[in-house]
Amino acid sequence: YQRRVRAQWQSTLVDNSDAVVPLWRAIAALGAQQVGETAAKGVARQFGSFCALVDALLAESGAEADASVLHRLSASDNVGSVAGPSLLARVRELASTADGRDLLYSLALWAHDAGSADLSRAAAAAVAGGRRFAMTGSPRGETRAVVAKRLAARGDALLADVGKTAEARPDYLVVCDNARANSAKQRKALALGVPVISEQEFLDME
Repeated sequence: YQRRVRAQWQSTLVDNSDAVVPLWRAIAALGAQQVGETAAKGVARQFGSFCALVDALLAESGAEADASVLHRLSASDNVGSVAGPSLLARVRELASTADGRDLLYSLALWAHDAGSADLSRAAAAAVAGGRRFAMTGSPRGETRAVVAKRLAARGDALLADVGKTAEARPDYLVVCDNARANSAKQRKALALGVPVISEQEFLDME
């Protein structure tokens, strides 16, 4: 049952770029064993933001560092002895693959942390004078998170998807070299009149 719920949450988040979801749901959608709604809410209260959680889990490895972050996880409400190590292992597993890193990035964009703006909307608003890009496929030799940071440094932004509303719609959709032909993002971009460019054209614009 928990696997079905997590799969449903992940599908909802990844397919809906306009979603604003509570932080705990993004944590539950990571797919860690024994991290359902109750435990995820405890972790959310302890760490305060999705990025803070992931940064803490990936900051260092080794027995001492692992013990420190596991202690912090165990201090969260309703997080048992299995949930903490499971969450740590799951985030590190996701961070080790391109698809997993894309999922982490997407969840960070769509998680709504108490007291903070939704990151995808904040990014769109912050670059009113800059360019907004979305990507289909994985960029050459780097993650989307790295691309997003580079774009932000020059006043542009990388959005998670091709949204229907003006604030969530990119100026360009970048089709990476390894992207699936006629992907869902490409179809949405064409339907909405968003220019579609190749990865090399994107790199030439930097």
